[in-house]
Amino acid sequence: MAHDLTIEEIEYDELRFARINPLFPVDLDRLASYDAFILDFVGEYIIYRLIRRIRTHDEKAIYLKPIFLYKIHGGPEALTSRLADGIINNLSNPESIASITRDIKQRL
Repeated sequence: MAHDLTIEEIEYDELRFARINPLFPVDLDRLASYDAFILDFVGEYIIYRLIRRIRTHDEKAIYLKPIFLYKIHGGPEALTSRLADGIINNLSNPESIASITRDIKQRL
């Protein structure tokens, strides 16, 4: 179910992922109910700023969530890659990010 132009909900194996288009403003407080975030990689600076906003958020339900970068064209530099929990090239089989998300959720 899509909430708006910014967030697309992806469900897989009882997990809910928020796919975020960072070209539009996103209300981070609306993301607490998701298990992880998938950010469309649209450019280094935009992604870095959004990851920083997420990781410095006041709520644990936001800043502790796994972040994955969806690389459609190009890719993030090393610094941005280290701030995320993984990089994906294909959303048709999200098992790899589901596995990482389950591992992180168990540690919290």
